[in-house]
Amino acid sequence: MRLLSLRTDTQSGPCWSLDAPLAQALGVSLVELETCMPPTSAYGSREWATTLVIALLQLRYHDRADRWASLVEMRRNATPPELMRSAMEAVCALQLAGS
Repeated sequence: MRLLSLRTDTQSGPCWSLDAPLAQALGVSLVELETCMPPTSAYGSREWATTLVIALLQLRYHDRADRWASLVEMRRNATPPELMRSAMEAVCALQLAGS
């Protein structure tokens, strides 16, 4: 999957940057991704992008979890529930596709 190839591996697990390649892979504009970011300053753009990807994987590709779950498990477990909820709502509202 193209989304997985855009990740950067860190000590706290994989992360994604909120940038043009991610927006293109998700099938929306970067402005749309930035606009749906929660207004709180507690989360940065990288945390938002990472949570969006994890939410997308869970919602759209749950049938292929054996391929991606182990890659994002650490990060998913550390994501605040309110941020994950916002990301899932954004995935549905934007009808993110991912590829």
